Order: sequence, then C-alpha cells, then structure tokens
Amino acid sequence: MIYWPFDSVVGDDGEGNPTYDREFNSENLRKIFGGLYTNGVAMSDNSGALQVSPGSGMNVVVGSGFVIIEGAMGCQETPHTVVIDAADNAYTRIDSIVARLNTNISGRCISIEYLKGTAGAAPTVPEIVRSGGIYDIRLATIRIPAAATAITAVMITDTRMGSECGLATARPQEIDTATIFDQYQAALAEYMQYVQECIDDTVAGQLQTQIDNMNDPDVVNSLASQLSDINTTLSNINSSLATQNRLLTALTNAYNVKSGFSFNNNNWVVDSVHCVGKIVILLGRLRAPWNTGDSAKWSAQGSYPVYLTCPSGYRPIHVAELNFGAKTSNNPSDKTCFELWSTIASTGANGSTSHMVYGYAQSLRSTHTYSFQIVYVRNGSV
Repeated sequence: MIYWPFDSVVGDDGEGNPTYDREFNSENLRKIFGGLYTNGVAMSDNSGALQVSPGSGMNVVVGSGFVIIEGAMGCQETPHTVVIDAADNAYTRIDSIVARLNTNISGRCISIEYLKGTAGAAPTVPEIVRSGGIYDIRLATIRIPAAATAITAVMITDTRMGSECGLATARPQEIDTATIFDQYQAALAEYMQYVQECIDDTVAGQLQTQIDNMNDPDVVNSLASQLSDINTTLSNINSSLATQNRLLTALTNAYNVKSGFSFNNNNWVVDSVHCVGKIVILLGRLRAPWNTGDSAKWSAQGSYPVYLTCPSGYRPIHVAELNFGAKTSNNPSDKTCFELWSTIASTGANGSTSHMVYGYAQSLRSTHTYSFQIVYVRNGSV
C-alpha cells in the first residue's frame, strides 16, 4: 500500500548520503490523485480553460487554465500561442492541439503540443499518443482548407467535452455495488437457512407447510391450481384472439373485400364488410331506379337477375331484410317492401361462388337509397 503524506526520518547510509524511511515519488502521487480525479480540463470556474481560438494569421491561441492527466496536474498560467504549418496548395488538412503528459526522464512535464495531419481528398484527424510515457488529451481539431492563409473560428472544433478529453471531476462518478450486494445476498441466504432449520417441526413449520401447499398445483383449490386455471383460460382467450386476427389478416391481405364481394348490377352496392370470428356481414345499398312505382320487380325473374360474387371459402347462412320498412307478407302487391335471400348459383375455378339473389321490391322511391345486410360464414379453416 502507498500512503501520503507522512514525515520521513532522515538517516545516513554511512557514506554521508541521507536516507529516508518514508520515501515517496511522483508516480506514487499521480496514482493517488488519479484515483481521486478524472482526466480532463478543469472548467468549474473558467469555461474558457485551455480553449483553442484563432490568433493572427496561421496562429491559434490556447487559453489559460488547469488540466489533470493520469493524476498529474498542469496549469497554463497565460494564453499560449501555437504556430500552425502553412496550408497545402491542393488539399484540406486536419490538425490537432493536445495537452500532453510526458513522464519520461527527458520530459517530466505537461505541455501544449501541435499534431499536424496529412492533407488529402479525404483528410482524417491525426491520432493522439498514449504510450511510451506519453498521454495526450485532445483540446481541439483545426480543419485547414487548401491555400488558407489565416485560421478562422469556423475552422476550429472544440473537443474539450469529447471522449478524448473531458472535464476533470472528482471520483467516483458512479459506484459499483455488485460486490457489496453479492456479499449481503450470501449473508442473507445463510441466515435464512439457519431460520429454516430452527422452525422445522414447529408451529411456524406447519405454517410453512400450508404455504407450500398453496404453491402446489396438485393440491385442490390451492393458489397455484387457481393460477393454473386462470392461465389456461387466458391461453384459450389468446388463442381465440389469434384465430380472429388470422381471419382478419386473411381478409385484408388475401384480396380486396370490396371487389371480393360484389354484385353484377350497379344498382346493388357493397359498402363495407365486417368480420366477427367466422361470421362475415355485408352492408350494402340498393340505389334507385332498380324499382320505382307500383309494379313489383323480381331480381331472379325475367330480365332482372342479380348475382352476388363471394371470395373462396364463404357461403350464406342468413339474409336480413332491408331496414327501411317491415315486410307485411310475401305478396308482391304489398306496398313499399323488399325481401332478399340467395342460393349458390355457381362456383368459380378460383373457389369463388356466385349467388342468385332472390327478392322483390315495390313502391321504392327513386329519391331514396335503401340499405340491406347479408350475413356469411367462412367454410374453410381460419
């Protein structure tokens, strides 16, 4: 373990050289400060600390401020000018300004350094150095267009807040509690095992037996068995919903329901199709002048046959009356009435069916539109 600060007792090696019983070097100090502070620029009271800004001509100026790098601390007391190399005549170049820690004997300092990039059609940012006793943090990048003669603010990108620099802050920024939690968990498990051993064959043990029975799905009316029944019911509901969803998907994806259910007569119109399970309900309109006046018109007689085409896998199970008025009898002489039913007339090669729609209408007004509904059920699997 290293520790600091403590006084050293000065001794003598017998040859006139002092010795110290509490020797402490710079690496020890950096290690301690590195555990207390993160790398980066100290900006708590100076937002312009070590900020790179344009100088005159091809120069930039690095502002004063503090920096911490791997536990070492540096202070740029006054603004520092960096001379940028001349621009390339043909291509753009990207340079960088870094704060550099040098722990080598030849260095032993923190300094502001200039990293020159390589000009090219697609220039890249020069790599920072973090090896061989050198540790860089990037303060800014400078994008220098071809033939530039002066550095402007738009050329400089401030990277002090980036991942290669950052702000110097006190540690810890976050705490890893996994080890502590595992230790507590192990202690709790040991304690619960001790409690379990104590309560066996006691009243508490009997209570535990009852609790265990509640969790046993094989015990009648236990909580576990009731939950199992609920889960079975939910599973059945989900299965039913999935079945209906597959039907709706089939109806919407396999064909256009408007064209899938259609009449051969323009006065008969399918407006919408509603699906509930295997049940399919067609809602439509009968438009004038299919029949107006006192004479009855039969859809399946003479010159007025009406056919309903249905997609593959559907057949009629029930037909409802038009909802504009009650039918008084099956006598065509009754006024303002309409009856509708159908039978399968033919089946197409693609599985679609054609239904002859039987019905009559009398005294329908040409200025009115009459609605109807037809109910179908799907024959095939859903």
